Order: sequence, then structure tokens, then C-alpha cells
Amino acid sequence: MSEASAVLDHSDEVILPIIALRSGFNGAVINITEDLELYVRSAGSDSNSGYFDTDQHAFQTGTRAYEEASRYTTSNGAQIIINLGPGIFAPIQAVGAISGATPVIFRGDGPNLTSVVKSIVASPLNSAFFADMGANIQLEQMKVGGNGQGAGIVSAHGSTITMGSGLDLGSVAESQILAASGGSIYNYAPYTISGGAASHMGAWGAGAYIEGGDTTVTIPSAITFTAAFVDVGMGATVFNSGTTYNGRELVTGMRFNVKDFGYINTEGSGLNYFPGTIPGVWSNGGAYDSFGGSNAGPPGAAGPMGPKAMSLMLPVAGDEVTLFYAKDALTITQMEAVLRGTTPSVTWTVLWAPTRSAAGTPVITAGTTTTSTTGQIITTFNSPSIPAGSWVWMKATAASGVVLEFGLTLSF
Repeated sequence: MSEASAVLDHSDEVILPIIALRSGFNGAVINITEDLELYVRSAGSDSNSGYFDTDQHAFQTGTRAYEEASRYTTSNGAQIIINLGPGIFAPIQAVGAISGATPVIFRGDGPNLTSVVKSIVASPLNSAFFADMGANIQLEQMKVGGNGQGAGIVSAHGSTITMGSGLDLGSVAESQILAASGGSIYNYAPYTISGGAASHMGAWGAGAYIEGGDTTVTIPSAITFTAAFVDVGMGATVFNSGTTYNGRELVTGMRFNVKDFGYINTEGSGLNYFPGTIPGVWSNGGAYDSFGGSNAGPPGAAGPMGPKAMSLMLPVAGDEVTLFYAKDALTITQMEAVLRGTTPSVTWTVLWAPTRSAAGTPVITAGTTTTSTTGQIITTFNSPSIPAGSWVWMKATAASGVVLEFGLTLSF
């Protein structure tokens, strides 16, 4: 057999030099100016070339495909796309930067989401996707997790992960989305959360950063987050605003936990912005918008704020009691009212305004009538978000029976 015939019998092996001839070399790697596609199939082999979508040519792991991608640099808007076929794939590691302005794309098999990357305990950081040492990747059209093990998507040490369209985040044991030690994750595309975890978003370590919002997250069934929906600490930051969580009522767990000089910025979206059944907390310098973080977070952040309570003896219609001045914006999440007396009844509301002489904006539009001597809990409001620089007060509009005392607690 001639040398030319041997080359033609292994046509997949000549792809690399063809690309090199068309695009030119750049030092020890090949610069490409047109899109390059690599293929991963569950029945492939990492000893294959990876340049054709057949079991005989595709790689078996996404890690091997990324190693192949690192042989190139990109320019002129060219992209490197790693296509995952249907099936369940081992954890994928993307280690090291690939020169070029565009991320390396890991793309599943489309709307069927039968490309599934699952974490296993033996993988780095126990993660399904692990970007490290400056890697820049984008994930789309696949399911990540689903076996309740490890973490989902992890970015560390100067790496960047962009969450593209069509992602489904299944159950894992740790964080579904985790930025650690200088890693960044961006999530502005719609996605689905189909399983629970310790946390949905986690950020830990100096420089760790998660940014997203202005999108829709779909939660199709009941799920639980055992730590918090958003869990931040050790100087990390999560920035998220404008996200609509469809199915938020199906989420059980704490909304957020920010501690150890971490920071969550929701652009004033309120303490109920993230899904969950338990109010969020901040501690040890952690800050949520302008709450908490006496030594961290945004300039002028206040110390931790707790419930405010008042008591009014022998209330009558027209009584008003100033409760507090809101230096920072806040959102009322719950009120508890109680009476002492004989068949007592008090109709009341809570109002806020920049000046105490104003008519005020009612938190509860028509007021609430309380007759309970064991305690009444109110969680439905008309205007629970109170701007910074507002006075807050209670006003009684009616009273009947023998009312010895009216007590009120506001939680936010």
C-alpha cells in the first residue's frame, strides 16, 4: 500500500493538518479562524481522534476532548464546540486556559436532555464539571447531576463557566453551582432545577464570584436545599437580580446563608427574593444587600437587624405608635399580633413614609382586625418593601370590647 493510500484509509487523522494549512500555526499550537467541532459518545474511546460523530471516532470523555481542544487557539470569532451525544458521562475536567476570545462550548444533544454528566465521589471537588487554572467554558443543552452525589458545576482558580441555554440541574449532595477560590460563574440564560442539593448556588473563597439574573428558572417539582438556596462565605460574592423563579413555592429550606465576610447583592430585591421556606441569615461580617456586614459588603452596611416589637396599653381608634426609622431598605416578611382583654378586637395597620407628618403608605391596605389572645400571624401584605430613609409606625383604626393591651412584632 502506498503512503498516499494509507493516509486516505485513515481520513480522520488528516483533519488536524488540513485545519493547520487553512488557518496557520501560532507557535506550538494551531490557530483556527473557523469553528472546530469535537465529539464525545458514551461508546467512544479516548484513543480515538474525536473529529467525527461515530463510536469509532468520537472520544469517550469530555476531559479528553478538552485536552484535544487545548491544541488550538482561536481568532476571528471561531469557536471550539465539544458535542456530547446521548448517554451518561463521567465527570469532566477542563484544566488550563485556551487562548481566544470565545469559551470552549460543551453542548449536549438538545431539548431531549439525554446528555447527562454526573458527579462521582472520586472526581475533583466531587463535581460533574470542574473548570480549573484559567479554563473558560460554556455549558448548554444537557443535564448536570441527578444522582445525588458530589457537586454540579464548579469553577476555581481564575476559571470562568457560562451557563448557556437548555441546562437542567439535577440532584447533588453539595452545591449545584459553585464558585471557589477565584472562580467565576455567569448564569443569565433560562434553566431548570429538577433536584435538590445542599445549596443551589455556593461561593467560597476570595475572588469567587457568581453573577446572573434577568432570566427565568423553572422548578417543576418539590425540592429541598439542606443548607440554603444561596450559601456564601469566606469573602466570596453572589450577584443576582431580576430572576423569576417559577415554582418557588415548591422549594423547602433556608433562602440564603451569608457569613465570614461573604456578600450577596440582589440590587435591593428584598429578603424574600430567593426561594425557600426559612428566612435567610447573615453572620460574622456576611452581608445581604445593606443588611449585616459591619466589616464587609457595601459601604455603610448596617449591623444585623432583627424583629421589632411594640406594646400599646388600652388602645383606642386613632392611636398611633412610631415603631422605628429604617436607615436601610428592608422587606417585612411576617407580623405577629396579640391582644389582652375581654372579647377584644383591634383593627390596625402599619405605614411608612419619609416624614412622620405624611399620610403614609400602608403595608396592609385595609388594615387587619385582630381578636386573638393567643397570637395571630400575618404573612400577606400590600406593600412590604420599605425604602431606606423611612419612618415606620402602627395606627389603630378601630377597637371594641375590653382591650387591655395590643402587642405587635415585625420580622424582616
